[in-house]
Amino acid sequence: MNIARYIKEHGTAVFYRVTDYPSKRLLEQVKDKSLEKSIREAVYKEAPEGVHIFISDISYYPYGKSDRKIASFVVFSLDRVEGESVYNEEIRKSKEIRKELKKYVKNRILPFVKNLDVIGSILIG
Repeated sequence: MNIARYIKEHGTAVFYRVTDYPSKRLLEQVKDKSLEKSIREAVYKEAPEGVHIFISDISYYPYGKSDRKIASFVVFSLDRVEGESVYNEEIRKSKEIRKELKKYVKNRILPFVKNLDVIGSILIG
């Protein structure tokens, strides 16, 4: 399926964890192998005419002899202004989630680790 046609039918689209290789995660979101392939090609190779793509960030990680790429989320839109507003909303949500996770680590995980350190020191002698 063509990305432009998909966006015309479904409106501005947001896809999460877009990789440069075939992935079950993206396939679960779109449920069409040809659309999944065209999304990957649009993000990592060349965008189709008239489609605006907003990519959050691309992370690289080594896998065998090559580097794999993952984009946290990607917004596809036919209208640049609408796509940009959806992208900014997703960035805001991402910052809030990150802030909550930092709070959780600070309030729950760090005290637990400190207690383990104290217990380890007592046991060692």
